[in-house]
Amino acid sequence: MNPLQTLMQNTPLFYAAMFLACVLPTYFWRGLGVAIGKKLHPESELFRWVKCVATATICAVVVRLLLYPSGDLAALPLESRLGAFALGIVAMLVFKRSVEWGLIIGVGFVFVVKTLM
Repeated sequence: MNPLQTLMQNTPLFYAAMFLACVLPTYFWRGLGVAIGKKLHPESELFRWVKCVATATICAVVVRLLLYPSGDLAALPLESRLGAFALGIVAMLVFKRSVEWGLIIGVGFVFVVKTLM
């Protein structure tokens, strides 16, 4: 067995490597964003463009999850996924634009539907 195969087994070293592979790039880019973001004016054209790109990216990910899911989410019918999305949006609006409540209600609906299947 080569060293990479040994690492890929369920060992503490594997989990530590996966943790670092996720955490280090995330915090690098966050730190760079904070450093650059301090110099940007919130009403500048560049800042508004970045906000638009970020919003479009999030929308694309949500649509992909709804229409072309993978894993356990793929087992749910499209109607259930759309229902969870709609309930999440309604909950978000009812609770004063609270993203947290939208997520709780939407994920709770998916959990209930998955449990009943």
